[in-house]
Amino acid sequence: MRLSAILICLVCLSACVRGPQPDCLLVPKGEMPAKGWPAVLLLHDHGARYEKGWRKVIGENPEPYYNGMAIGDSLAAHGYVVYCADALYWGSRRSSLSQQAFSDSLGGAGEWYQRVIQDDAAGIEHLRSLPYVDTARIAVAGFSYGAYRAWNLAAQDRRIKACIAAHWMTTLSQNRYNDSWLCMVRRGIYPPHKNAIAEGGWREFYEVASEISPRPFLLQYGLHDKLFPASATDSCIHYIDSVYSQCGNAEKNFQPEAFDCGHEMRHEHLQKWLLFLQKQL
Repeated sequence: MRLSAILICLVCLSACVRGPQPDCLLVPKGEMPAKGWPAVLLLHDHGARYEKGWRKVIGENPEPYYNGMAIGDSLAAHGYVVYCADALYWGSRRSSLSQQAFSDSLGGAGEWYQRVIQDDAAGIEHLRSLPYVDTARIAVAGFSYGAYRAWNLAAQDRRIKACIAAHWMTTLSQNRYNDSWLCMVRRGIYPPHKNAIAEGGWREFYEVASEISPRPFLLQYGLHDKLFPASATDSCIHYIDSVYSQCGNAEKNFQPEAFDCGHEMRHEHLQKWLLFLQKQL
């Protein structure tokens, strides 16, 4: 049975540019399960549009690449508590500075994403603090930059039960190092620019993502995604699958899925999300 949801606007965990309604919580209606509802930390995308953060995935007028779907509302309607906040530089935390100037204002390469992932981790803490959430059943999910944030967070926080990442997985050599990359650089882990790859000492994206093992991990990608070529994603999948296989449960817990599309989320993506969450949470 589909459930409607209550939308609650909360005080932001931390902010650079203050504004109204910096984060949202969706709570299912109906009888609460004995141990509380399962929950999803939903992380929004980059999109090269910064006026919206959580509003990209909750409420009316979602971004075009979601094909009319308000993902957060759909998840809540199926019985999941959903929390989503504006990432630093989006929505209520928007800045008038360019990405380069904004990154420089924070202290240079790496500081921006350090703050983003700290806020994302605080989102998990917030869900765990809610009396109506089953803390043993919390997942993280996102599309594009939201997917990048999701698997990075799941790799470092073992309390996250499951991870869904749609359309962000590639290799260092295939990654697009442009201004958008400034919000993704991880100091000492991922190189700040393409020329730095040759220096060595960096980790591949798939090496970090494989640390989600042996927990459930749904990885979706597009066969015609120009931002993340399928050939590069396939090589990442091969590595991640090999790590899961060492745990003896690759087929069960690591689920890569290819879609005949570009960089977008379709209804079939979301349906797979719901099936995955129903099984894993």
